[in-house]
Amino acid sequence: MKAMSKVKLPGSYSMKVLALLMLCALWAMVGVFVTVNKQAELDQRRLASTGEQKVLSQRIAKYSLAASAGDYQAFEALERSKQRFADILIEQAAGLEAGKTAADAPEYQAYNELENIWRGFRYSVDEVLVGQILVLTVAEAASVTRDIMPELMQHTRGTAEALVKNGAGSRQVMQASNLSVLGQRIVNNINNVMTGEGAEAAAVAFAGDTAEFGRILEGMMRGTGGIQAVSGKAAQDKLKDIALLFSQVSDHVGAVVDNSEELVGVQQAVKEISARSEVLFGAADGLQSAFAAAPEHRLVSTELAYLFGATALLILLWVGFEILRGQRRRSQVVEEENTHNQEAIMRLLDEMGDLAGGDLT
Repeated sequence: MKAMSKVKLPGSYSMKVLALLMLCALWAMVGVFVTVNKQAELDQRRLASTGEQKVLSQRIAKYSLAASAGDYQAFEALERSKQRFADILIEQAAGLEAGKTAADAPEYQAYNELENIWRGFRYSVDEVLVGQILVLTVAEAASVTRDIMPELMQHTRGTAEALVKNGAGSRQVMQASNLSVLGQRIVNNINNVMTGEGAEAAAVAFAGDTAEFGRILEGMMRGTGGIQAVSGKAAQDKLKDIALLFSQVSDHVGAVVDNSEELVGVQQAVKEISARSEVLFGAADGLQSAFAAAPEHRLVSTELAYLFGATALLILLWVGFEILRGQRRRSQVVEEENTHNQEAIMRLLDEMGDLAGGDLT
């Protein structure tokens, strides 16, 4: 029994080492899974941010076009979209730096390309935003003109009909008809100013046609400028109505002409935004693709976690094998000790039997 108490488990030191290695593998597996999960959440945020940038690139083009037409709310939406796009870029740069992304990594290169395109794009957006006051001023003039001219032109046609009915001379009738022609040209020119189709030339033509309209109207009412004054109460009343409406249009001529050159710059910026919005969209899409492919190049991945897990399992099986082998060795040692003890007892019994038979040797 004393000999049995001295039996030790073979390889006890190696068992401790294996147990320690197994725990390390398990901890490594857990750590990798946690890291991968955090990285997956970051990847989702990155993909969402680039998706938002793609939408913003189209919205900015849409809002800039609406803003150039004098939509006040479009200016506000354009400012918010521009700021949001810039904020996302800052967040993306911070994320790349925090992740210690290499400068030659695909996602970093795609980010730099997007940022470079955004710089030129943002310059055009800022030009539109800076021109907000002048655009709204000209847009108000255009709105007033478009609202008033249909009624005004109706009065000019009524004047011509009244002159014909009263038997006025052909020259006076022609002057009244000229007012209708000039009214239509004024509407066309102010529309061209707002759409950017030769805006500066259209503004000059708008001013010239407005001045000519005023000259003819003044002559028909008061007989100035070599134009015979119109007689007849009905025709005079029509001319007074025309003059009252036309004064609202003529009040805005200066605003259109004075701002036409700057308006051309704003409209050119809008064209550049529209042309480059697809380029910006493509760059954002390229960054999104780079972010989507980034996990494929990372060492820390779910596969690595599975590898650590498999290693821990193999070590566990090894430990089990060592324990089983140790138990078998111990059983063998115990069996050998029992056999030895039994043999010793048998020899002792034999000796005692010999002594009882008188054999004292």
